Parts: sequence; C-alpha cells; structure tokens
Amino acid sequence: PATGTKTVMAPMEALHRTFGEPLGSMAYPLTGETAVSAAPGGVSQRFQGANAYSSSLGAFAVFGVFRTEYERLGGPGGVMGWPIARDKCGLSGGGCAQQVEHGTLFYSSATGTWAVMGAMDTLHRSLGEPLGSLRYPVSNEVTVSATPGGVFQRFQSANAYSSSLGAFAVFGVFRTEYERLGGPSGVMGWPLAGDQCGLSGGGCVQRFEHGTMFYSPATGTRTVMGALDALHRSLGEPLGSLAYPVSGETAVSATPGGVVQRF
Repeated sequence: PATGTKTVMAPMEALHRTFGEPLGSMAYPLTGETAVSAAPGGVSQRFQGANAYSSSLGAFAVFGVFRTEYERLGGPGGVMGWPIARDKCGLSGGGCAQQVEHGTLFYSSATGTWAVMGAMDTLHRSLGEPLGSLRYPVSNEVTVSATPGGVFQRFQSANAYSSSLGAFAVFGVFRTEYERLGGPSGVMGWPLAGDQCGLSGGGCVQRFEHGTMFYSPATGTRTVMGALDALHRSLGEPLGSLAYPVSGETAVSATPGGVVQRF
C-alpha cells in the first residue's frame, strides 16, 4: 500500500534478492528502472532503503548517508561515476567506505560523510586509507584558486594536495608551518614529495616547489627557500656542515635585496 506496484528486473532483481528482497535492507521498490542518460549503458532504481545502480561494472546498492552524498555529487552521471562495490562497514571508528568509479565515499561518526577522488584517492589508498596515517577525510576537495590546476583536501591527520606535480600529504608540524606560509598559494608552492623522517637527530624533511621544510626536536620546524635551499643542499643538508636551520630567512635591512638565515 505504501509503495504501489513496481517491477524489479535482472540484474537489479538479483541484487534485491541478495539483500533479502522487501524484508531486507533495500525494502520495497519505489520506482521502476530509469536509464541514466548522462552515463549511457546503465540504469538506476529507487528503493525504500537505498538507490540501486546497474551498469557494465555491476549492480550495487547505495544506502543511507552514502546515498545522500552520492546524489548530491550527481550520481553516476556526476564526478564519482558508477558504483563498483557495495559498502563496507565495521572500519576503525565505526566507519564505512564504498568504492565508485572515480573515488571512494567514507563515513565515520566523528567526521561525517566525504568523497575522496582521483589522485587524492590513490594517495589515500597508498597510505592505508582510514586505517593509515591520513585516517578519515574531514572535507571534500577544494580548488586552490590562486594556483590553478590544483586541489587540496583535509584529513584527520594531514592535509593532502594534488597538482600537476603530483599528490602528496603534509603532516603534523609541517602542516602547521605550511598553512602559516599560505599553503600552495604561498611562498613554498606545491609539495613535491612526501615527508622523510629518521634523519640525524630525529629529524624530518619535506620538499616543496620553492624550498624545503626541516624539523628536529632540537631546532624545531624551519623552512629553507630559494638560493639558500640550493646552498644547503650543496653542503649536504642536515647531514652536512650547515646541519639544521635554527631560524627562518631574515631580510638584511642595511643591505637591501639580501637575506640571512642561521643554521
């Protein structure tokens, strides 16, 4: 009585059966199949408990908060493409994940529901997804307007950046300093590599377009840029004669056009 008479056809019918038909999590169908015009070769169908999608990639249901976010992003005709797997729950922090063509949807009670796409999704996977060092996303991608062609995304433990130079995460004290310096739109430009730790004195290093960040417990977090970065490299960086920086650059007011930095 609540839903009327609807037909579920193969392969959507097989999917509906795997979830227990009307007694299961999908419950009753609310519509018939609808061709997805923006993504040829597929169909969608609404059920009380989920939306179901069938394409050449398979038939999958999208439930709850993932359904809401997936629809907001345009469904299979949007930036995420078609579902390619069912949702997987029971992750750390009570979380869930669902893979789609062009990314992954994540949910946890602490962070909400967010999409991770493209190169950022590849980076997140390489670092262990929510079980790894980045943990869960806490925002969607944001375009960096002052530096066209790049995006950043916030995660619980780091900020991630993707540009034509690659996709890299910036963690901890480096994240704090990089944000203070304006991120990719600031003096350092885009990240060129991930951080490297285990250096002398318990130090870490991360390279950017226009300089390098260094950290050690004894010296804190410092940035070396431009010509001073080239000089520091030529002398072996923290393993060489200059060792770690202990200050940032300071303009020498009595001699315009020059800077000094302590190591």
